[in-house]
Amino acid sequence: MDPQSKAVAAVNQHRDKTACLREMTLIIDDRTAAPLVDGLRRVLTPLRVALEPRRDLRPGLLRWRRSTDRVWSEPDAAWRPLRHPHVRDEAWIVVVMTTREWVQHLTDAGRRAAFLDALETAYPRQMGHRYMLVFEKMATYLNGRANAMARAVALEARTPGQPPTFWPTSGELDALLFDLQMTPGVHLQKSLDVEDTCQWIQTFTTQIAMDPEISRRLQSKLELGVGDTVKTAATEEETWPLMLMQIYGITQTCADAIVRAYPTLHRLMTVYSQLPETDAVHLLDDLEIDLGAGHHPRTRRMGEALSSRVYQALVLKDPEHVIMPVGLENGAPSG
Repeated sequence: MDPQSKAVAAVNQHRDKTACLREMTLIIDDRTAAPLVDGLRRVLTPLRVALEPRRDLRPGLLRWRRSTDRVWSEPDAAWRPLRHPHVRDEAWIVVVMTTREWVQHLTDAGRRAAFLDALETAYPRQMGHRYMLVFEKMATYLNGRANAMARAVALEARTPGQPPTFWPTSGELDALLFDLQMTPGVHLQKSLDVEDTCQWIQTFTTQIAMDPEISRRLQSKLELGVGDTVKTAATEEETWPLMLMQIYGITQTCADAIVRAYPTLHRLMTVYSQLPETDAVHLLDDLEIDLGAGHHPRTRRMGEALSSRVYQALVLKDPEHVIMPVGLENGAPSG
């Protein structure tokens, strides 16, 4: 095999999670609070993901950059090697704030518009960028709301003419978040605390890193010079999780949780067929999703929204049926 053919063969071998993660750099605004920076360094360093602090739009803003030695060729339906590494920015822009900080941006329409305009100017959605807004410590905000309101009332009483402070209730905050989620290209994520945020970013980084590899595997049709075909998902064990990840909102970690419980599509469909629809739609509600190891291993439930989406995607036969995005079932914002 000549050197060029060897290079083509090499870049078309399946890359595992470790190899994909090594391509990634997480860029974080250098004014971001130390606990978040330190936590991200702790969870990403073992994955060989570089962390690069630099001045960006605002504290708490994160984005990803990939350095890769290959480019996808649509005519060939295969990867082509590059002589020099290609560096490109990923589409996702993440902004992390505490819920109290977010309230300051959400409750005033002018400030909300200015915040989104600043993001749009720096990272235009027309260029493919998408925004993930992380709301941290919502429970802490709600628990402290009553005391904060009492202090605000006392302050306003001492300072005549002081504009009233708006501390949204849980329902009011959900309504504001729902309105924000209706903005094209804007997605929301709630987080318990800094550690929870770091674990979520670790999982999200893995998802971003693996996306080109997973999305291209089923497209790859390249015949190598030695007669070997670059394999795609040739077995059910390989195909089943890839099928699940075609469902909106089902990440690799979600798919892994489903596959652990139901190793084959046939097994899951068999269980579905034995249950009434009212029970089948909730079959996966309590499946535990692994959020990563770290110092304190964490899991979370699959939840009703994702369980319902899997059921609808696999069972319902109506071609006109629209499966709502995660979190919008029954008009509820995502959590």
